[in-house]
Amino acid sequence: MPYGAVVQKLDTVMVSGTVKVAVLPEVMKSLNLEPGQTVDDEIGKKIIEENDRLTRAKN
Repeated sequence: MPYGAVVQKLDTVMVSGTVKVAVLPEVMKSLNLEPGQTVDDEIGKKIIEENDRLTRAKN
């Protein structure tokens, strides 16, 4: 495990019913998502952007 890595449980959602994406708990709350939920491409892009923004802010 890399130095300084934060281990946490990530939930997943399905984007367009084909791609499983891991989502940070903070993003799940802010976008009102449920584990295993299927979302459209637009929400999928928001998830990826928010995951990226939050992980960069923590480093």
